[in-house]
Amino acid sequence: MNNPWFIEMEDIFFIDHLKGWAVGNLSTVLCTTVGGISWSSQYASAYSSVNLRRIHFVNAEKGWIAGTGGTVLCTTDGGESWSNQVTSTSNNLESIHFTDQENGWAVGENGALLKTVDGGENWVEQINAISGCINNVCFSNVDNGWISTVNGKVFNTADGGSSWTEQSLPADLYIERVAFAGEGSGWIVGQYGAICGTANGGILWTAQCTGPKTWLSDIFALSKDEVWAVGQNGHILHTSDGGFIWTEQTSGFDDHLRDVWFTGQYH
Repeated sequence: MNNPWFIEMEDIFFIDHLKGWAVGNLSTVLCTTVGGISWSSQYASAYSSVNLRRIHFVNAEKGWIAGTGGTVLCTTDGGESWSNQVTSTSNNLESIHFTDQENGWAVGENGALLKTVDGGENWVEQINAISGCINNVCFSNVDNGWISTVNGKVFNTADGGSSWTEQSLPADLYIERVAFAGEGSGWIVGQYGAICGTANGGILWTAQCTGPKTWLSDIFALSKDEVWAVGQNGHILHTSDGGFIWTEQTSGFDDHLRDVWFTGQYH
């Protein structure tokens, strides 16, 4: 993809193999309806000083974006217009996830952990004892979810975020992303090419061999078997057996790949 806007992009999300969005600094929102061959701007000009970190859609029309300064933007028309939702924090928000049109979570710096049960009309801070920056949130259903922190901790909830339990990892590492395929199979990626996997919801995390010791920025789980990870120097790693064997794929780029998304095995 050519980026004529010359703006650092942070996250992508596709609802199918044709329609997707990308977000980045200076409130940049891009949309494609042709599988990324071309992109159009959905620039949220009213919030131009905000850097947008993560984007999540539940269908082709309704989605949310999390960004700096406690920003949450919402669209109900596929990104043609974006409205600002009021949150109870001014902390930078690093990740956002919804399980349906009503239930969602946003996380960020200084242990910020917000929840909504009405599509973002009201965001409520969930009390927790987690310090530092929470940089990821993902849920498999309205009860079961995971968050991670930049200082290498992973927490699980079984009650929608009312309480969180720390899970044990096989090594200390800086965590970039967490991804789950259903309630059991999950992966985390981070520094020095680290990938850890679990087959039981994080009760046991094990290190998985990846090969290149380059920084990994994102991981996407299409299923419990098909998973991709990307990172610095154009590295792409793929497994078709849940992580027992990881194979390097050629990207043709030496850029830092920040995000990866699949809607099927070949798209």
